[in-house]
Amino acid sequence: MNDVNSGEINKRIIGRSKFAFLTRELEFWKEANFITQEQMRDIRAHYEVSGFFFSRALINLGVALLGAALLSYIAANWMELSRVTKISIILLVYVGSVLAAFLADKRSPILSRGLLLLGSFAYGGGIFLMAQIFHEGGHYTTALLWWIIGITPACALFKDRLQLSLIQVLSIIYLFGSLAESYYSIRDLDSPLLLVLNLFRRETLLVAGVWALWLYTRGRINFNLSILITLSFIFLILGIRENDIVLYVFCFGVVLGLIPCGKYEDINVWGVVLVGVCGLIMTSSSFWRYEYDGLVGLFSFLNHNVLAVCSGILTCAIMVLFIFKGSSLAVFFFCAVILRYFFDRFYDFLPKSLTFAIGGITLVAVGLLIGKFRRIQKNRSVESISEGGNKA
Repeated sequence: MNDVNSGEINKRIIGRSKFAFLTRELEFWKEANFITQEQMRDIRAHYEVSGFFFSRALINLGVALLGAALLSYIAANWMELSRVTKISIILLVYVGSVLAAFLADKRSPILSRGLLLLGSFAYGGGIFLMAQIFHEGGHYTTALLWWIIGITPACALFKDRLQLSLIQVLSIIYLFGSLAESYYSIRDLDSPLLLVLNLFRRETLLVAGVWALWLYTRGRINFNLSILITLSFIFLILGIRENDIVLYVFCFGVVLGLIPCGKYEDINVWGVVLVGVCGLIMTSSSFWRYEYDGLVGLFSFLNHNVLAVCSGILTCAIMVLFIFKGSSLAVFFFCAVILRYFFDRFYDFLPKSLTFAIGGITLVAVGLLIGKFRRIQKNRSVESISEGGNKA
């Protein structure tokens, strides 16, 4: 018994999904009379769920805002900056963030992945910058596609789920820009041969590539985003308007997030992601300005600004329900909706780049402090357990 108690000192830190899987397996072993209730409790006591999701969410969101600050600063000072200055800023941020990510990898893996994400933002900003400097024409989706291709090796090399998340977000924007704006629909094809040929469009290959990256890196959130990309692709191919797609997916996500799923908790996570992403899109007043026959068109008699605010309130209320159900991912989307309105108000008083920078630095600092505070709490709990075992 002393050995067991001493084993409690060094608990294994695992993710929430792995801990849930372990719990289900232990329940199965207990019901099969392989282990007793006391043994099951002792085994579970040697594991602890990682509690740093919220700090990771703040750090990653803060890094994303810093990347937006860089792009916004260059755009706001476009005429004043020389070509050399513009390119130098992009290169310095890209090289500096990658180098800092390498140096911080062992001390703070979370911060390291965040800095690598900042480098990916700088890389994408460089693509758009070069296109503007040399007056390259074409649709913006072409630059997005090159951005996706450029950060794919880093995603595969490090098996970085953050990089894959960025790729998936860019893929959604690309699909809506490429398919929705061209009004391409499967109903426009008048022969089976054209249908087969269009299966090899860039959009189809992009969706397949996203799934291939997910198979290589895994991750529940990335799986949910891959499902969202696939659903968006199917809806767009069928000719459904993009705004109606968002509203359909939002309602579908509410159902998935609230229904009891038992051991299939990934379904609830999928619902949280769908509601969070679509809810953020619906908070924009331009989303409700479209006047056409469809689901969103049913609300055209109402003021679009009121509809946008109501969408934000509804999304936050649903996220609170998800939080009470135990979803840590809902905290991220709840903060994202609040920050969306926070920065929208500051746009009129501060430069956009400064607003993004302040928000990003604040979130990164708060995330690091929360992570440090939780580590201190965890060390104190380990010390108390050690003292209790010595007294026994």
